[in-house]
Amino acid sequence: MTESLPVDSATKTSELFRAPDADIVYRSSDGVRFRIHSKNLESTTGILRPGKLDLQEEVELTEEAKILELLFQFIYPQRQPDISSLSFMTLALLAEAAEKYEVFPAMGLCKIHMAMIKDHTVHILSFAIKHGYKDLVDEAAPLTIGKPLSEVASALPSHIILPWVRGSILC
Repeated sequence: MTESLPVDSATKTSELFRAPDADIVYRSSDGVRFRIHSKNLESTTGILRPGKLDLQEEVELTEEAKILELLFQFIYPQRQPDISSLSFMTLALLAEAAEKYEVFPAMGLCKIHMAMIKDHTVHILSFAIKHGYKDLVDEAAPLTIGKPLSEVASALPSHIILPWVRGSILC
């Protein structure tokens, strides 16, 4: 999948999300606008719902446009984007955004793709712990055994470090 983003340079609006009848406008951290239909948000998200936000003229989000472009595709009744060829960093950012905004269709698919990755295991373990994915924790944790403590300690929550060290010593 290409990492480039089709943007109308005159209005700095996403080419995919520029419907004139959309009733919510989100703006990415890099200034790209996304015109979204609230009815789609109501049925597919938990946090981005109109009733959950203080809707101003534009709602500023902290994610870059390339992540929001992917994320917002999950809220419409259409074929979901193919995320299988995303770089790990893009997948990780998409997965975090999906969790943050509770974009339910994206959450499950991102989790499945994270489970298929056999490198970046410390980051995947951290993600799984943070979002309560016990099955993913169980898959990723053994793959982190033998990783340097400094790498693991910088990525995992502090309350997990000691159990991880104990597990590493026992293996």
